[in-house]
Amino acid sequence: MFNGRGEAHGLTGWQKREIAPSEVAYWSNDPRLNMCVRTGPISNIYAFDIDIDDSRADDINVAICAALGVVLPVRMRDNSSKHLLVFRMEEACKKRKIKLDDSPRGPAIELLGTGSSLLRVARMHLVCGTSGIPSCLRAYRRSHWIS
Repeated sequence: MFNGRGEAHGLTGWQKREIAPSEVAYWSNDPRLNMCVRTGPISNIYAFDIDIDDSRADDINVAICAALGVVLPVRMRDNSSKHLLVFRMEEACKKRKIKLDDSPRGPAIELLGTGSSLLRVARMHLVCGTSGIPSCLRAYRRSHWIS
């Protein structure tokens, strides 16, 4: 399950396969593993990944929330300007990416949709006035989580 660099791998078909409660329980007890939320129609959870490590990330966060008319929960790290805005949506949508320069790993804004994942919300630093999982996501079954 772990490669030479200590990275977990080997869960084939994770984007679509059913996740058993016993698997979630097993993974939850292994401190080496993170848990993720599968995005897209399997969970109706999506996210804007603002992969820009400068002050433009704040401006884009504000612009997205203004366009939607709602402040979305956001994951941020102390050592980065990048943002991850999480939301629910009933309509299916594939992953999309807007590149902001010609560099393959350069700044971009991504919509995480079908076939993507994000770190489990309970381990995110959320800037939304609550601790743990925000109420808008609490209804989602643990079977949508993967390691």
